Amino acid sequence: MKTILHISTSHYPNDNRIYYKEIIGASRLGYNIAFIVPTDEETISKHCDIIGLQRSGSKIRRYIINQLIGFYWISKMKPDIVQFHDPELVFLGYLMSFALRGTHFIYDVHEDNYTALRNRGNPKKFALIKHIIAGVVRWFELRLHKRVSLVIAEKYYGGIFPEAIEVLNYPILTSNNDSIPPASSEYHELIYTGNVTIERGLDIYKQLVQANKRVRVHLVGRISSSVARQIHQELGDDQKRLVIPFVDEFVDPQVLQAYYQSQVWTAGLAIFPPNEHYFEKELTKLFEYMMNSIPVVCSNFPVWENIVLRHAAGLSVSPENISDISNTIDKLGQDGARVIELGDNGFKALTENYLWADQQANLTNLYERILKD
Repeated sequence: MKTILHISTSHYPNDNRIYYKEIIGASRLGYNIAFIVPTDEETISKHCDIIGLQRSGSKIRRYIINQLIGFYWISKMKPDIVQFHDPELVFLGYLMSFALRGTHFIYDVHEDNYTALRNRGNPKKFALIKHIIAGVVRWFELRLHKRVSLVIAEKYYGGIFPEAIEVLNYPILTSNNDSIPPASSEYHELIYTGNVTIERGLDIYKQLVQANKRVRVHLVGRISSSVARQIHQELGDDQKRLVIPFVDEFVDPQVLQAYYQSQVWTAGLAIFPPNEHYFEKELTKLFEYMMNSIPVVCSNFPVWENIVLRHAAGLSVSPENISDISNTIDKLGQDGARVIELGDNGFKALTENYLWADQQANLTNLYERILKD
């Protein structure tokens, strides 16, 4: 039985793309799978062997010790394929592509790491250092591209890596879209999913709650306890309309899906402030909202509008105009038929154009070509 080993020094064992999509998909096709990944406690999976690394905030642990441990296990196991998932692993992958001749390496590109590293946190803080680090990572990525196979999670990465295989991060179609949600709320119920940060619209959602007493925003994703406390303190009496159900916690995709089904939603939010890292991205959350028949309200970035407006699956707004955002939500929330129509349009478009099954086939075909060769 052929062995595929995944390695990440930053993700979680139940990461949506790596575990639920790639690992489970390959396991069901008969591959033997192992996963080297940081864990907070002992993790057991029926789909793969988990080789746990210590999860730590220490940069030395993440960038040096855990990578050396990963190198040890890869050298010991000698899998047929190693698929790695983090920009810091490009250095390890590049070296091991020379050292282990019998193993084929795949670099799974989740992000445009050049813009991500340059824009992380405050773009102006340590700008020169971040620019240098981003440049070094991109230099290694381009050279790695000539030695190993690449798969990309976003279409536009193909302009950077022209020989890469598209394995786009579309959702797995769930079977519970016909479940009966609870009764409607007195509020316009809005959901945001994913990591909760300033770059992903946290300040915008806070200002929306302050500007419109008729909305309640659910931030369903990882957020630090210190940031959550600060936001609620700033909101005062309005804090009850900014729901933060998970603090200092990675939200398992199955838990997230249950949350999608727990409420009648007026809209799913993807209102990010202008940031070059996101202008070309096709956010996974757009497709998840569509899969759950939730109208999308997103920033008026052309790539996002090309998905949301083209399929009549939602509305776009200027992320710099809170009044416009508030009025758009009000109009939508007062028109129940429109909410249903946009949600149905999104679900139809999702099932016709954006399913993981097609992307899984691209990845499986790559595995088969590698193993045949």
